[in-house]
Amino acid sequence: MNNYINNKEFEKLVQHCQLERDDKEANEELCRVFYVLADNILKRYNFNFTQKDDVDGIRQDMVLQAFDKLELFDRQRGTAFNWFTTIMLNKIRMRRRRRSTEEKMFISLDQFEDSDFLFF
Repeated sequence: MNNYINNKEFEKLVQHCQLERDDKEANEELCRVFYVLADNILKRYNFNFTQKDDVDGIRQDMVLQAFDKLELFDRQRGTAFNWFTTIMLNKIRMRRRRRSTEEKMFISLDQFEDSDFLFF
């Protein structure tokens, strides 16, 4: 699979898919491009995820959200690449925030002494 994405072709593909939502071949190509971009950005920013499931889940969430929000892309406000990168980085931040919150919710009782608890 080619990891190089031509920005002009990417812009055209996004615009085409915005106008022709039922073009299955174009949507499949856009999905492939989204996955390549997701992989490239995850590697570029060197995010350290503890499990492969984290990377796969984030990548899939990014691609699905990009398709869901495809009609919101506005070329006047920026490039398709920047739009997709923003979606990706926001997904990664949300995933990390959620994981951090979940980790804080669980406290190991091993760190406490028996005298720390009141027994009745």
